[in-house]
Amino acid sequence: MQQHEPIAPVIIAKIDGARAAVAAFEAETAELALAAVKGKAGAAGQLAEHRKKLESLRSAEAELSAALTLVRKQDEIADVEAHHSDLRTTLGKIKTAVQKRDKAAVRFSELAKEIVDTYRELIDTSFLIENLAPRDLGMVHGFAFRGESIIDGRAFPCGLDGLISNELFRYSGPGKTGLLPKAEALGLMNVMNPKASESIATSLPRLGATIIATIEDRIERMHRRDLKRCNSEVAEQ
Repeated sequence: MQQHEPIAPVIIAKIDGARAAVAAFEAETAELALAAVKGKAGAAGQLAEHRKKLESLRSAEAELSAALTLVRKQDEIADVEAHHSDLRTTLGKIKTAVQKRDKAAVRFSELAKEIVDTYRELIDTSFLIENLAPRDLGMVHGFAFRGESIIDGRAFPCGLDGLISNELFRYSGPGKTGLLPKAEALGLMNVMNPKASESIATSLPRLGATIIATIEDRIERMHRRDLKRCNSEVAEQ
């Protein structure tokens, strides 16, 4: 709130002084009036002069009282203006925040669609991997939906949804999981240190590489086995 010079206390002090002077002069009035009535030499003139000074002091007191009233009104108006100025400043900040939130809402809506599309692609491609993998290779069903995340150098097994939830948690921060729906740490080791676990961008490619390497190995093994069988059958014939 805007600060202004405290004039009222100065005026109040002057009013107190003026009232004290008036009281002192009024105390002398009776004696001067009595002297004038008794016909004491010069008393009438002194009484007249006294009355002028007393009237002047009373006028000064009245003027100071009026000035105090005016100052208090000005102070009140200044306080009101300062308060409303602060309110207008606050309103300006609210408007700025609303504008930023509106932009964030637009951006969030765009990103939400992108996230949903990306999530669907993760799921769809995982199903595709499952369906493409030849059943006679002995691949365990659901393998494409399982993975692991390295936390502090240790492998932490989890499912695809777990990796996704942990990825959200990595950007939420400790104690702030409510900022991102479905954000959840993989384990206690990274609850207070979200970045302790590796990104899904690292863990999933490792899973993919494992799947490919496993299929390649089993294809080679099956190939050698089938060739050996064929050769055995030819030899027997």
